[in-house]
Amino acid sequence: MDYRNIKERHLLEAFKFRGIRSYASVFAFLTDRYLRKNGLQDSVIVPVPCSSSALKRRGWDHMEEVAKVLKRKYSYTVLNVIVNTDNSSGEQKEKNLEKRMENSENRFALKDFNYSIHDKRIIVLDDICTTGTTIKACMSVLEKGGFKNIIALTVFAEL
Repeated sequence: MDYRNIKERHLLEAFKFRGIRSYASVFAFLTDRYLRKNGLQDSVIVPVPCSSSALKRRGWDHMEEVAKVLKRKYSYTVLNVIVNTDNSSGEQKEKNLEKRMENSENRFALKDFNYSIHDKRIIVLDDICTTGTTIKACMSVLEKGGFKNIIALTVFAEL
């Protein structure tokens, strides 16, 4: 979806900032439809985690909620293997590209896990892509952890 489209942006804002959790089903549906259309339905979903400050402020992780619906309703394998280390100050949306890139370094880490999925296709799932720094940082963490087939997917983009 185009984040610059005001009607579409309101969907994300209502979901993310006003806590309308039922929208997780809408975003999961759109994600599933895209993945199936492109033959990617056998992928492992790895949601991008929100920061602990956002979790505290909102009381829930919106992309984790979408991932839960993808798992429950569409039978995707979902692994929460990335942790947000919060080595930054402020939200990404308030920073320019240079600050976002600087902020993304060491912002994420790979959790210890016992799953044998290194040979599977991984979809890093986030809500929005503006500069790509968050997605790139998450993909880098997965690559350093030995994953090879990694794709990024966001529900919204600033096109």
